[in-house]
Amino acid sequence: MPRGVISIQKLNLDRCVLGYIIERASGEKYEDFLRKNIYESLGMLDSGYDHPWIILKNRATGYAKENGTLVNASFMEMDAPFGSGSMYSTVGDLLRWDQALYTDKLVSQKTLEQIFTPLPGPYPAVRPWEKGLYSRHRYGYGWFITKWFGRDLVWHGGFIRGFVSAILRYPEDHTLVVVLENMEPDAEGIVDPGLKMEPMSTANGLSAIAFALQPDASPTSTMSPDSTRKK
Repeated sequence: MPRGVISIQKLNLDRCVLGYIIERASGEKYEDFLRKNIYESLGMLDSGYDHPWIILKNRATGYAKENGTLVNASFMEMDAPFGSGSMYSTVGDLLRWDQALYTDKLVSQKTLEQIFTPLPGPYPAVRPWEKGLYSRHRYGYGWFITKWFGRDLVWHGGFIRGFVSAILRYPEDHTLVVVLENMEPDAEGIVDPGLKMEPMSTANGLSAIAFALQPDASPTSTMSPDSTRKK
């Protein structure tokens, strides 16, 4: 890949490296650092590092579809992804984390401004199935950045066996949309996965409702990638 081109595909590897950097810089295990500095600090009592031997009350089971039939998702030890995953949480705890980002409790506002500023690129050409997603978004430090429903949006999605997630932050009016699903996405017949596939389909519908729009309103009807706010 040419020097300076942003690689979306390397993100999981990058986050694993960041996890090891945290361990080296702090002198603590990655999971202990998260627990002390984020979960306990913010009162996120229903979040943690997902070791398979931990018994969690109300733990969700992951599912998938196989030839149209609902089946259990393939087994995976959820602590294996390290910095690129491995945590469990709830919508309520993620709201606590989101609200902390409007203060200096976790990260300074100057640092957050850098994190949420789109990188200049150049961006790689996207594969056909990604056009509905990446062609509309730019990338900052760990976040997709765009205009969505006429508002600034920073967001990211997640996928692991049996589960998908999306967190959408609209900072101008402190609106947060979180979708946590225990079902692998089914892309069969989906033309625009960035808009029509779970969890973004649900996240977009909830966003529209929050802004007093119809659930099926298009988030992109009045925006383009070039309209993303430049700071």
